[in-house]
Amino acid sequence: YPSFTRMARQDLLDLKAYLDTVKAVRNAVPSHDLRFPYNLRFALGVWKWLFFRPGPFKPRPDKGASWNRGAYIVTGPGHCGECHTIRNFLGVPEEDHTLAGAKKGPDGKRVANITPEPKDGIGLWSAADLVKFLKTGDLPFGEEVDAPMDEVIADSSSHWTDGDRRAVAEYLLSLPARKTP
Repeated sequence: YPSFTRMARQDLLDLKAYLDTVKAVRNAVPSHDLRFPYNLRFALGVWKWLFFRPGPFKPRPDKGASWNRGAYIVTGPGHCGECHTIRNFLGVPEEDHTLAGAKKGPDGKRVANITPEPKDGIGLWSAADLVKFLKTGDLPFGEEVDAPMDEVIADSSSHWTDGDRRAVAEYLLSLPARKTP
């Protein structure tokens, strides 16, 4: 939810209105299976007090509408940093490594660097490559996208408008290049 706090109120109301149209289903939700200390619910309150900073996305007046739209999507509803930014032992995203991916993510797999770093990021990609990737999952050099990003594309970014995909590409390609930690 740290990313979702950046969402515009109207977007949240629209999302709620949509969910209200979806027919309810029966679904047995599995119990939480978290290891210590993550299974201590009160610890979340402490974590929030120490590290959570709520607040809506604030557009940068020195940037254009498209760049700001891309920044909003990446840092808010797209919540790209939740996977593509490593965290310290307390679960706090490391700002020096924002969107730089990880050699070994939470599930043990590599998490892609989505900064314009040329060796292990998207620095050799064009904006058109990124737009196509977000729509189809096709990587520019013939590789196939891995899970869970294939699910993100199928369930999310493939349904965005072309304008939103272009805005995300513009934003990501404007970021400082960072090496994967």
